[in-house]
Amino acid sequence: MSFERLRRALRPALAAAALVAVSAAGSAALAQEIPEETQKDLWCGLAFTHVAADAPGDATEEQKALAARFAEGGKVLTDRARAVLLESGYSDEALEKHIETLTAEVVEAVDRAAAEPTYSYEECAALLPF
Repeated sequence: MSFERLRRALRPALAAAALVAVSAAGSAALAQEIPEETQKDLWCGLAFTHVAADAPGDATEEQKALAARFAEGGKVLTDRARAVLLESGYSDEALEKHIETLTAEVVEAVDRAAAEPTYSYEECAALLPF
């Protein structure tokens, strides 16, 4: 499966939606300071949260349930990454700035397929708690 297929399941009207990708350029300096596992949790959590939030208002009950599962899983991953980063010495302000920057990159990638994915759908899905 891919993020594109997930988007198709959640948003049939956008069946040709882009694969999730991210431009590493904007966060390269911070990524060096963040453990890979934590960076993956944060990136994947933000990607799942964004895709789930993009579900159409006229989604079927099945699509709504799928979106809710991915939104919940995305929150678990994001919260786990937040905890590690705060424990590692990130201030609340620095963490929010990093999340804001990474979110913009993920949204750009999800909506426009700007680069190769940093993490595949399969890598991200393997992190989900369900």
